[in-house]
Amino acid sequence: MQKQFEQILLSFIEMQKTTFRLEDILTSLKKLKLNIDEDEIQDFLSKLPFLVKFIDGSYCSKAILLKYACFTIKPTKKEVDEKYLMIGHRTMPFTNPNLMPTDLRFYYNKKMINFGLFVLPNSEIQEHYKLFGDELIPQILSLDWANFYEPIENIFSPESYKTHISVLEMSDFYAQTNFHYGDRIVCVIKDWFQGTINIAPLSEFLKNPFQNSEIEELRKIWNTNFEESLLNVIHNDGIFEDMYGQLFAALLPNIKKLSTPFSGSVEELIESSEKLEIQNFGIENRIWEKGKPIIAIKTWDAPFTMVSTISTNTEKYGLADCINLKINETIIDQYLVDALANNEEDISKVISSIIPDFISVDPNAYKNLMLNLKDKSAKLHESYNKFADFPIAEIRHGALLLFSKNISLVHEIRLSTIDPATLSQQPLFMIMHIVEHLSKLLSIFLFQENLADDDLRAMKDSIEGMNYSFNENCTQILTELKERHYNLKLSSSNGEN
Repeated sequence: MQKQFEQILLSFIEMQKTTFRLEDILTSLKKLKLNIDEDEIQDFLSKLPFLVKFIDGSYCSKAILLKYACFTIKPTKKEVDEKYLMIGHRTMPFTNPNLMPTDLRFYYNKKMINFGLFVLPNSEIQEHYKLFGDELIPQILSLDWANFYEPIENIFSPESYKTHISVLEMSDFYAQTNFHYGDRIVCVIKDWFQGTINIAPLSEFLKNPFQNSEIEELRKIWNTNFEESLLNVIHNDGIFEDMYGQLFAALLPNIKKLSTPFSGSVEELIESSEKLEIQNFGIENRIWEKGKPIIAIKTWDAPFTMVSTISTNTEKYGLADCINLKINETIIDQYLVDALANNEEDISKVISSIIPDFISVDPNAYKNLMLNLKDKSAKLHESYNKFADFPIAEIRHGALLLFSKNISLVHEIRLSTIDPATLSQQPLFMIMHIVEHLSKLLSIFLFQENLADDDLRAMKDSIEGMNYSFNENCTQILTELKERHYNLKLSSSNGEN
């Protein structure tokens, strides 16, 4: 789809104040005398991370769903005493996940509250950033302007127990509102895309004891509702690609119930819950049933087995007919754009970077894939701007090389006679996370142009880190497979004797 058509669709979505359907888009395009293929429109819509598609086929922007949504933050005693507020994960899942904590803007009485530079203990930072995943905390903090000149290896390092961090300067707010430890801050989403939030105090020590009891009861109800919703998500949907996705899935069907000034918080819920806990999951964390391990069976290769999101539920390029993997078409498009950036006209070389050479492919399926990719490449070439693409071309190429390594490893595991469920699960988790992070990274190139130097630097560092992690975990997986095959041969040989 050409960029101008994408902009028209984005403008249409931004104008919507409620849910809309594909028919509404087609009607609008007809008035403009524009004709865009329905499959292309649905394909484009499926790639928009801020868009929610409901079971009835309607769509709605998260910005509309969460406009004026309420949640609360309970500052710690230290934060109240020292007059600051650390944001971290405390706005999750109500705010835009593409915005870092320091990208959010908080207002009280129409006046913005400024961020200030603090040096705080790593243990305190970890407490309010742990939903992102402990190993991702240094990467997130590296995007904080407080660490602009700091090498990433020095940020949140075990050697130093304190780290520079930007936090909200709350001295005026606390003073003006007569804020005390135990009180809460009510947050109301004003603009989801921009990350603007209005705040107000909520005293927990009212003069009327009946009001206090009523608020406590409402908060207990909120905790019960959110806990039940999270358990439903765990039982029905299993593992999500990130913590935000898991929490948003729990919030979505219950936004009205869970969006209230008398809410609790995810932090407090997990601390008090007898049914839920935070568990390590690769380089990230997930909320899971207490005492029950997260098992990667049937999920370790989830990024390659998810049903395609286009309307026909079949992958239109025909790649799935060549290999038993489903790869998001956005990723395949990035392989084609990478070829354009490197002046590579031979589509067979693009295919060989996706399909490992040890995989046999049906000749007819290969021919169909070749024709489809040639057609798509020609369409991409029409709007491709090599000059504008130059800053990200090298980063994309590195991400795709690593993605290809992951494809090859997944095939090796699948072709093995060893059941993946019997292998060490942690390395499989790590591989799955790497694929998911690469997918997110590559999707950014599709929708964002003119990325800032800081973003490009962070992406490059992230790919380097993922390469290191992949090599480490890939070696562990292949070594274990080799040992298991050897033991099987040995036991078989002993059985024959």
